[in-house]
Amino acid sequence: MNPNPDRYVDNTRIFFMDLQNPDSFITIKNAGNRGSRRQSRAMEWIHTENKVGVVIASNIGRPGGACTQENSMSGFFFQQHPDARTQEESVLTFIRSIVTKYNHKNYLDTQLGVLSNLFGMRFPTGNYRTDFMVNDRQKHTQFNVRTSCEPLDYGREFGSSISVTDPISKVNHNIYLSFIAGPNASTPPYDNWTARRGKIKNGVLKFDTMFRTISQPARRDYGLFKRMILSALMASFFKMSSLQLKRVIMAAPSSGIYAGEYRQTIQAEYHWLCIEALETVYKSTQHRFSDVIIPMF
Repeated sequence: MNPNPDRYVDNTRIFFMDLQNPDSFITIKNAGNRGSRRQSRAMEWIHTENKVGVVIASNIGRPGGACTQENSMSGFFFQQHPDARTQEESVLTFIRSIVTKYNHKNYLDTQLGVLSNLFGMRFPTGNYRTDFMVNDRQKHTQFNVRTSCEPLDYGREFGSSISVTDPISKVNHNIYLSFIAGPNASTPPYDNWTARRGKIKNGVLKFDTMFRTISQPARRDYGLFKRMILSALMASFFKMSSLQLKRVIMAAPSSGIYAGEYRQTIQAEYHWLCIEALETVYKSTQHRFSDVIIPMF
């Protein structure tokens, strides 16, 4: 790996993660590249570094995305996605494989179960007034994701420290998982925007959060879409700065399928958006990260 940073921001070394190069990804498959020239810098930090923060590009109505499942008795279970093309599922599947085990329990499962209960959308009932509400049950707040024009609604960060074990050294250390969610400006799968009643398939609840989190204002206004993303990125930087973390691995929420018609445009600008978020946070905080990995397409 090239040890030289791509740029500096106030003495913080910035490394760009090439999202056109699959070797850069955080995946189960890339664990086999460790020790080689194809080794992912981000994965090496996760394997070996204390005080590293890993940003998870999450669905705002379902932390953990497709890894977060519930059965018809509202019992949480983790569904692995080792071949996922989405950042959230691939990163969580990899991290779950190295989480330190205590009493045969995987703490990531516990964490996601709590997050989905506090921040996840409820099972859809077919009610337009309630099925598009995104909740924060810690702060007792909510907003209608379908109609909100407020970028600060996307300034929600939640997560926690989690112990992982390096499979080579067998040493345990803590990393911080920072769940954030950008706007969903994707094209709806059908013309009818009204809520659909939820389904239960093979005993598993189907929450349909991909459709229910589509923002009409974000789809209409690219400038608003960008401000919503910036709010999400800044929320993560602020939280990890308060935790005095040393290294940060950023994600790129709302740059893939959630970008809709803006996909090509936002991908071209994404690394600059991350730098803008970092520079803005640095104006009001004293802590400085030593190294930050920023996605670039």
